[in-house]
Amino acid sequence: MRLKDTAIYRSMRHGKALREWMEDDFVVPVPAVVKRAVLRRYHIPGAAWIETGTFQGDTTAVLARFASRVVSLEPAPELFAKAEARFSANPAVTIINAPSETAFPGILSDLDGPVCFWLDGHYSGGTTFKGAVDTPIAGELDAIEAALHRLGRVA
Repeated sequence: MRLKDTAIYRSMRHGKALREWMEDDFVVPVPAVVKRAVLRRYHIPGAAWIETGTFQGDTTAVLARFASRVVSLEPAPELFAKAEARFSANPAVTIINAPSETAFPGILSDLDGPVCFWLDGHYSGGTTFKGAVDTPIAGELDAIEAALHRLGRVA
């Protein structure tokens, strides 16, 4: 076994970011290694993932490694174009150029079976999308609640 394939190596490689995060009292942003661990831990085998806020597509890329299907909403035109190009060769990934306030309920109506959510659509300045609210998570959660009776397992 190569050193790079071991948990010890991964923890050494990410140790600095984790130490700095802990020393900052766990403020955001969360180190990428923690985010990836959360995604894997709460993944339901065979589930689709719905992500709001594609941004650069890094979370989408992680999800595409183990999810049966990934649907990501990115309303900012430049970010959408980059993500669409990045994932154009992956038929399991769909990037939608729409805000979750309008597109999320329709996506939920097309789902059946187990589904996981990464609700990360929010305005954070720069090229990110600014909708009617800085974060649409309350509406996203309401839409999920309304669809729960039709969905399988949800995480």
